[in-house]
Amino acid sequence: MREIPFEDEFDVVLNLFTSFGYLENDNEDQKVLNQIAKALKQKGKFVLDVINRDSILRSYREKDWQQLSDNSIVLIERHFDYITGRNFEKRTRIWENGERKEYQIPLRLYTVAELVAMLRKSRFTILRIYGDYDGSPFTLDSKRCIIVSEKC
Repeated sequence: MREIPFEDEFDVVLNLFTSFGYLENDNEDQKVLNQIAKALKQKGKFVLDVINRDSILRSYREKDWQQLSDNSIVLIERHFDYITGRNFEKRTRIWENGERKEYQIPLRLYTVAELVAMLRKSRFTILRIYGDYDGSPFTLDSKRCIIVSEKC
């Protein structure tokens, strides 16, 4: 994502389902946006869809669990760092036979203001911000933050 080998090639780029914010730091994430801008044609559209940080933090749970369809259980432990904006999640999946597997999932949860500033830095104009796939307006309680922008 940090080295996209295209220039002025695409009319639209989509980054969906919170596929943004997993890199080492904010500078690396900014490189991704810069590369997307480079790959887009003039007036090309970019849609960035991430989970809404505000909504997550309003109902934040440090510990949680879920049972999956195969009857395995996933234990979730979270810690949010308010200084870096990073959420650190450890998931432990336990199968019925007792087998376990751990996953670490660090994710930078950006505010909408931070995302807009990063997009503008990459020469995007913000066209719309939605709160979900149904086109609802963005609010503190929206599940998603979907920003539709255009390369200037």
